[in-house]
Amino acid sequence: MRRTRWRVLTTLAVAAACAGGVGIPAAAAPAGGMIATENFDSLESTLGSRVDETGIPPEVKGFTHTPPAGWSVQLAPGMPQGVTEWQGWSFTTMPFWKGAEAGQDRENFTRADKVFAVADPDEWDDKGSPSAKGNFDSTLVSKPFDIPAGLTKAYLGFASHYRQDGPQKATVSVSFDGGQDKVVRSYGPDAGSDNQGKDLENDFVSLGVDVPAGAKNMTVKWRLFDAGNNWYWAIDDVRVASQAIPVDPPPLNVPQGPNGVSKDKVLLIGLDGARWDKILSSDTPNLKRLINTGLFGTNALYAQPMAATSSGPGWSTMTHGVWPDKHNVRDNSFADPKFAKYPDFLTLAKRANPNLSTGFFSDWAPIGLGDKPVIGSGADVRVALQDANYTVQDQQIANAAAKYLTEQNPDAAFVYFADIDEWGHDKGGASPEYKKAVETADRQIGQLLDAIQARKTAKDENWLVMVSADHGHTDKGGHGGSSPEERGDFVIANGKGVPAGAKPTTTRLVDVAPTALRHLGVTIDPAWGLDGRPVTDADPDPFETLTPKLKERQDEKGIPAGIKGYTQETPAGWSIDNAKQPMDVGTTEWRGWSFTTDDFWTRAGRDQSRELNVRERGAFAVADPQRWNATGNPSGSGKKFDSTLVSQGYNVSGKASATVDFASHYRAGTTQQGTVLVSFDGKADQQVYTYTKDELAARRSLVVPVPSGARSMKVKFRLTGTGGDWYWAVDDLRVTTKAPSTHVGALTGTASKGPGTKWTGTATTQIVDQDGKPVKGAVVYGDWITGSLVTLPGFCVTNTEGTCSVTSTPVNNQRTTVIFVAKAVFVWGKPYQPGDNAVTTVNINRP
Repeated sequence: MRRTRWRVLTTLAVAAACAGGVGIPAAAAPAGGMIATENFDSLESTLGSRVDETGIPPEVKGFTHTPPAGWSVQLAPGMPQGVTEWQGWSFTTMPFWKGAEAGQDRENFTRADKVFAVADPDEWDDKGSPSAKGNFDSTLVSKPFDIPAGLTKAYLGFASHYRQDGPQKATVSVSFDGGQDKVVRSYGPDAGSDNQGKDLENDFVSLGVDVPAGAKNMTVKWRLFDAGNNWYWAIDDVRVASQAIPVDPPPLNVPQGPNGVSKDKVLLIGLDGARWDKILSSDTPNLKRLINTGLFGTNALYAQPMAATSSGPGWSTMTHGVWPDKHNVRDNSFADPKFAKYPDFLTLAKRANPNLSTGFFSDWAPIGLGDKPVIGSGADVRVALQDANYTVQDQQIANAAAKYLTEQNPDAAFVYFADIDEWGHDKGGASPEYKKAVETADRQIGQLLDAIQARKTAKDENWLVMVSADHGHTDKGGHGGSSPEERGDFVIANGKGVPAGAKPTTTRLVDVAPTALRHLGVTIDPAWGLDGRPVTDADPDPFETLTPKLKERQDEKGIPAGIKGYTQETPAGWSIDNAKQPMDVGTTEWRGWSFTTDDFWTRAGRDQSRELNVRERGAFAVADPQRWNATGNPSGSGKKFDSTLVSQGYNVSGKASATVDFASHYRAGTTQQGTVLVSFDGKADQQVYTYTKDELAARRSLVVPVPSGARSMKVKFRLTGTGGDWYWAVDDLRVTTKAPSTHVGALTGTASKGPGTKWTGTATTQIVDQDGKPVKGAVVYGDWITGSLVTLPGFCVTNTEGTCSVTSTPVNNQRTTVIFVAKAVFVWGKPYQPGDNAVTTVNINRP
């Protein structure tokens, strides 16, 4: 869904979009024609401890008056002595400068990096009130910068953090070959000054300066004067160039997170609205390197009525590992999300291991801000921006995340970029502007990959990098609907253990979260209800063996030629019983059960809830009377659809029960009937389930008793219906068996008064079998414990409900508690499995 965007691209925005090459943070990227730069970081090793600033710990080294080689600091004659550290221009660090006086916006100078220059009359005046004797007046003088022969205009740029107060003034001036100074920028209390009498915090100044004919060098001077107990001026990142210097977006403040503990680390990158086909057809060397040396799986999303192909459902699905029918984000309104029940992967990781260090960077507000953000409390470091100019903000996010990855020690980070989606809305997914946005995102991804490589501990770490998107875009622009371009999605995974060049057909968007969790060493609890699985897990589904056998359409003319997506061949051991199915009429592709893919099947009949079949993967089985009847209307002449899919045989020898579990997408029709049947050793079919209503995007689990002596079981899916009916899709059949066994399912206790001054306890136990069903005739043995003594063994025999009770001998009132411990269960043919016991001990308190 489209978000608010300021579409006026200022110089700042254009610079942010164009600055920097692959892997080079834009905030540090020199413009073309650079003559000289100075960032003062060479002074870091010369910084000393505080002298007069007693509030700064002595171990913090952070100031010097010694400038870089060729530079100088001038003090006006007679300038009074104040605080030593701030006697004229000084060179300092943010921790030192903030330590001198907090809460006065010094920390807002985020453009500063490491060492920078400061003139601070406010702090200078804090010792001996020198402003009562004279003014602060100091000038920082650059070295002479050589000017290329024939240059007629030079360009000066620098980061500036200026606060105005009282009569304080400041100037920037230039001179050529030691000649007269020319003021090119002024600050002061008047409206006519370049600051218009106001603060200009965290600014980047970019100026053009005319060069006199024949000039060989240029010197720059920064003077702060007429100041008493006023404010300050700080500068950094000085640049001189022969071309205009682009204005970079201001750096974002990145909080300090905890120190990470894992060598296995995760970086997830989200590209809003990115189409995988446009990634492949654009100049995207970083993404293509991740694809070629890692895993690249394409897949499809849902559509309405499950959820719109919009950002809210997409990011919730990706980061929470469940489909919209669980997390309940159906569009961008976030009306009733179920994030408490299904948390995001960072929150799950932190709950599993609170020592992990996590970070999150985003410039779309609903992901990280508000009372129901997609990324919850699991992010230790949260840099989340309000919606504005995404071209600018994406670069800010890239710069901040790169700095975080290099300078801090996170275990997991999620970095989101918005701008591709916005250009998709404005110009369309087939536009040059969209392509350029994809290529810009690729360069920003390069920054993040370079930041990982620049880590001092990189060689000892195992990084998993994943890239994915929340939805696609139509060629003309927009999303939210059911077209293949809107539903198309992808997952890229790259790291140790990920097979290079892998292109699985079974990945889904819900796989991103569990893949990240496993890499972080988190054991995935089935109780979390995740729909996804790690992308490197092998797919045991025999239907996937049919992928090379898929064919192009025959009668389904609405499906483009070249898309291979159906076959009526079966996997080894499987078969299709079409004895009652008319095979000479109807749409060829759907004459009886067929095997198909989401892309093929949904193109055959869009917006009829086929797109909601999200719990299938790759190839799956379909019986579709509605599409079968679309060619020639065979039901109009009395023909009926009647086809049965028959599984391979499953070994059930010596087992008490079999659990039949499968993904099912069933849409009911008027006369349609879908049944699940089983047969043992080729004998008569037994009906175990009948569909009576829609069951869309479901998993169905059925427990089937195994007859005594049975050796093999087959599962059958039969669908009958006419042209006015719908369909049934089946995938991922899993059959598990259980040997006969018993265990304690429940154990409770009650107390009764008497006889006399004594009381008794009664323990009631329920014995169940391997499937949780009550067991009749089981003999339960146990011990009654009073204090430290076993007073008397007890036993009972279960009834038809699987329960029986044992009563203790009378106990003196001095005893407040008796204990019953179930020790053993005996029943013919069903061994006792104490490891399955729900409980074995009950404490019974005196009444």
